[in-house]
Amino acid sequence: MALLGGGVTATSKDQTIRVALVVRPANDGNGKAREGSHLVRVTFQRVVRRTDGSTYAETLKSEELYRDFYERLSKSVFLEAHKI
Repeated sequence: MALLGGGVTATSKDQTIRVALVVRPANDGNGKAREGSHLVRVTFQRVVRRTDGSTYAETLKSEELYRDFYERLSKSVFLEAHKI
């Protein structure tokens, strides 16, 4: 519409990445917590603010993003556990 002289089209102004991280004790299948084991779940979301004041959000679904996150978390937990 803006190309035809009908008005200004909103464009992206800035964006924020939100991360939701949930950690809970893992159980052994019988409802009992496994000592030292935890389940980790993470989601990444991009929130975009537009020049007209509106916002929209989308969940990031890149397999590489999640794989990299869990690889780094795994290395960090290993190093921490072994006090390296």
